[in-house]
Amino acid sequence: MATCSVLAKEGGLRTEVPLAEALVAARDGTAAWIDLESPTPEDLAAVGTTLRLHELTVEDLTGEEVPPKLEDFEDHSFLLFKAHPEKTVNGGFDALGIGCVLSKGLLLTVHPAPVGAIRATLADARRGPALLRQGPAFILSQILDRIVDSYAEALDTLEDSVEDLEETLSLRFDRNALRRLFTGRKSLIHLRRRVSRQREIAQTLSDRPHPLIPVKMRVYFRNLYDHLIRIDERLVSNRDLLQGILETYLAMESRRTNDVIKTLSILAAVMLPLTFVTGLYGTNFAHLPGKDSPWGFWGFIGVLVTMAASTAWYYRRRGWY
Repeated sequence: MATCSVLAKEGGLRTEVPLAEALVAARDGTAAWIDLESPTPEDLAAVGTTLRLHELTVEDLTGEEVPPKLEDFEDHSFLLFKAHPEKTVNGGFDALGIGCVLSKGLLLTVHPAPVGAIRATLADARRGPALLRQGPAFILSQILDRIVDSYAEALDTLEDSVEDLEETLSLRFDRNALRRLFTGRKSLIHLRRRVSRQREIAQTLSDRPHPLIPVKMRVYFRNLYDHLIRIDERLVSNRDLLQGILETYLAMESRRTNDVIKTLSILAAVMLPLTFVTGLYGTNFAHLPGKDSPWGFWGFIGVLVTMAASTAWYYRRRGWY
């Protein structure tokens, strides 16, 4: 069931508002921000009709399988950002789309599940009129800024995990740690792809004159752009670090494998002449040297030990092990 919150220009924030009532406020121009959580297709159709949104905007509002984007229309702009849901199952790197429609005097946000950035901004609106006085463009900048902050928090967690992986894999083989390493690399790739596109959007909003974003508000989007640059730099650094850990681990495993093969090869080389001698004395000839001597067996053992020791000493002298 859809949950609707309305920040009215007079009366402040109201939650659990029926969608029909919220749309009346939007049509009358008394709403500054409408947040719609978990809408149905019928809800989205009603929103599109009331706000006269382009059909492509309505189609992309929930952001399912849609990359971050910014589209300008005649009387509104549509922006889709990827945010972290409040409940994640992938170490904080899951993402859902927040559809934002900015029109004259109104901001509409739509998302399919609870988002921490939205909740925090609603809490700011509940505390006082400061957020409302700044206008819809400022509200949008605050939501986007909190989304980027959530990326930084997820990266902090990842960096701690990377340190643990580096320590674990440097000491021993750990299949789970190796699996976490590959999962971390995959998450970084997906997150960097999102951040790169959203950085371009923030740069566009901060540098290009926009009829719905006052000049004095562009500084907040420029600050957002700076944050995204720093996030991207950290992502690149962590990606390179994970790649370095993987390469170091593979080199260590290759060396361990080579050591095992070298040990087995030396053992086989030491045993080769012994096998030859024992095979020779295992033939069925009637007369073999030392066969009838009471010390023949022990002499034979002595010869084998001497041959093995000599071969091992020779390999050691040559530095082969």
